[in-house]
Amino acid sequence: MKSKHDIVLSILISFFFSLFTGFILNYFGNLSNIVSVFLVIFIFSISFLIFNYSFKYLISKSVKNILDQFYSNEYKLKDKNSIEN
Repeated sequence: MKSKHDIVLSILISFFFSLFTGFILNYFGNLSNIVSVFLVIFIFSISFLIFNYSFKYLISKSVKNILDQFYSNEYKLKDKNSIEN
């Protein structure tokens, strides 16, 4: 389950990334204002999907690693107790 902080963070990163790239494309490309607005919206939507997926992947991967470490330590303790008995 994603927290609200991750979604807000991905929205903020996507917003500033899209504004930055939109201004750069507008400056170097001499685009009209309508085209640059649509470009910023398009870049925002694509970058939001990318950042949203990457946060979800990184969080699920880190949680999986933590759970794997916990269960491996638990099995080591069980094996150690069974050897002692």
